[in-house]
Amino acid sequence: MAAARTRAVREGKEWVITARNVHHRRHLNTHVFMLTRTEPDAPSTTALTTAVVPLKQPGIEVRGI
Repeated sequence: MAAARTRAVREGKEWVITARNVHHRRHLNTHVFMLTRTEPDAPSTTALTTAVVPLKQPGIEVRGI
C-alpha cells in the first residue's frame, strides 16, 4: 500500500481523484474502492485514504483492456 500512486485533492466540498490503470470488471461493478494518497509530501505509509467511487460519476472514463 505504501506504493499507492493514486492521488486525491480536496477542491471545495469535493475530492478530485487522479488515477490510471485501475482494473475492474465494469460489467459487474457499479462502484470501486480506491486507495488514494491525500498528502503527497507525507511519509509513504501515512496519509492514505480509501474512497468508494460510483463508476457513473462525471469524469470517469472506462476503457477495455
